[in-house]
Amino acid sequence: LKESAGKGKDTPLDRSKLSKEGAEILQEFEAALSDDLSMPRAMASVHKLLSFRSEPQERLSLLRHFDSVLGFQIDGWSAE
Repeated sequence: LKESAGKGKDTPLDRSKLSKEGAEILQEFEAALSDDLSMPRAMASVHKLLSFRSEPQERLSLLRHFDSVLGFQIDGWSAE
């Protein structure tokens, strides 16, 4: 996914380019955070995103956006 999507980890999320499904997942994630930081619901949105079959760039952009809140630092992970 990372190789397919290319670079751009510091690029802000462009909501106008999201598919309908991508926008729905983002909305679910943000709603979970607004609900007293409901991390189980937020993580369910991450799981849904990882199962989502869309363009790799869209998934990676959303995952990076989610990671900016979750702090897993996924860009530092290796493929090993």
